[in-house]
Amino acid sequence: MAIPSPAAVEKWGKDYGQHPVGTGPFVFKEWAAQDHITLTRNPDYNWAPAFAAHTGPAYLDEVTFRFLPEAATR
Repeated sequence: MAIPSPAAVEKWGKDYGQHPVGTGPFVFKEWAAQDHITLTRNPDYNWAPAFAAHTGPAYLDEVTFRFLPEAATR
């Protein structure tokens, strides 16, 4: 239920859902189905609130979320 990117919808068509876009401290880099999603630092991000200790781009270069399908491993 987010506002879609018209440029991304036009570029990816029916595969739009497999190519996420957005804004924030990290941007989409890679999606390996049923394995992981990798996000990289957005060098243009500078939207932290005034009370935050750090207001520029994230300190981390990238973040990887790994999918763990085995219940015992999770």
